[in-house]
Amino acid sequence: FPIRRAGIRTVPPCPPAPSLHWSTTMTDLIRPDEGVRVRGLRRVEFEQMVAQGLFEGEPIELLGGELVEMSPQGSPHGWAITRLNAMLAPLMGRGLEVRIQLPLAVDDVSLPEPDVAVTDVTTPSAHPLVAHAAIEVSVTSQRLDLVHKAPRYAAAGVPLYVVLDMTRARAVVHTDPAPEGYTAIEELGPDDTLDVLGEPIDLALLLSDRWRPDGTRITD
Repeated sequence: FPIRRAGIRTVPPCPPAPSLHWSTTMTDLIRPDEGVRVRGLRRVEFEQMVAQGLFEGEPIELLGGELVEMSPQGSPHGWAITRLNAMLAPLMGRGLEVRIQLPLAVDDVSLPEPDVAVTDVTTPSAHPLVAHAAIEVSVTSQRLDLVHKAPRYAAAGVPLYVVLDMTRARAVVHTDPAPEGYTAIEELGPDDTLDVLGEPIDLALLLSDRWRPDGTRITD
């Protein structure tokens, strides 16, 4: 995945987004010395529950055996996904699929739904197990995408994972996946270039401004 940078920047620590609400889980309440084991939800069990109509209309994803509620989509989020879909559409003519917010069965206890994923052609019988590339658009979900999802995509062998951070006008590019996580992480800005399987991503367009979830520009 060729990456040409106008300037290499160190990726700063990403604090939790203020509008991202985290619920207290049983795992949080139990101390390691209490000897209590918590059993998470398995992906196959989650899929059976979904097939029975549970969680209908609820924006949730299974991550590490826990159900995580996703933030509602603001206009910058939807705009970026639409632009990415158009940029990657030529891949469809090369025997690949560009999947928008659809499940990716990365492990036995996780079923994330990346905003954009490039996969081989799928079948109706099962969700794909891996992708050639995955992209998350972050407006309020930076910590979730960078801290919690990245290791799972890496362990599943997704070779390119991009977090498009709309509030900071940056793209955090993860490559070289390993079981413990990505071994190469770089931050790109609007003056840099990036391609996904040979298709150029227009960072100058996507990162031209910094955005709040309500669609207003961040000017300070």
